[in-house]
Amino acid sequence: MSRIKIINFGPIHSTPDNDWIDIKKVTVFIGNQGSGKSTIAKLISTFMWMEKVLVRGDFKEKEFTASKFRNTYCGYHRMSNYFRKNDTEIFYEGEAYSFTYTKEDQLILQRTNQKVGSYALPQMIYVPAERNFLSIINKPKLIKELPDALLEFL
Repeated sequence: MSRIKIINFGPIHSTPDNDWIDIKKVTVFIGNQGSGKSTIAKLISTFMWMEKVLVRGDFKEKEFTASKFRNTYCGYHRMSNYFRKNDTEIFYEGEAYSFTYTKEDQLILQRTNQKVGSYALPQMIYVPAERNFLSIINKPKLIKELPDALLEFL
């Protein structure tokens, strides 16, 4: 089972003693609007993708830097401005890899003891709530600056 712990990222204001969130086959987040439910789901989706492409061999570990994580992978979900200087920490423990984003702006990858052959490639996708917007718009492909996640969903 995978799990995640998020400290001071976007709408999530937390302390280091917060509990881990276990990620099961079905994980449901319930909370007020703007409380960070989608942020958590986006981070889980990002880390699961990173783990998956590393196990498959599509990327090498050295290709995952803090800068690329912040700007490219979190930027895909428009979360690159969620990082708080010297205050954000994110921990993800997956089946094959663990990822730690530190306050010092470092991304640390660690291979777990899990054998690659026993790693089940996840079938995970984050579907943005804004997808409902697409159903009422005529020719949504013509909209300028549509987020990448919505373009792919489209």
